[in-house]
Amino acid sequence: MELIFNDLRNRVHTKLATASSVIIAVAYFRPDNETLDILEKIPEVKIIVSKEFDKSEAYCGV
Repeated sequence: MELIFNDLRNRVHTKLATASSVIIAVAYFRPDNETLDILEKIPEVKIIVSKEFDKSEAYCGV
């Protein structure tokens, strides 16, 4: 697992471009078209959107 805070979009796109599988765990997921195009090329994608996320308690459930 890696937490990314700076230059998020470019770092994620670089990592996804070479991935053969990916699990994305997020509190909110609204990808742009470029991100969707990259994800579409990955053979195995799993996206987990947490219902437990609370903006006042970012580590809820961890």
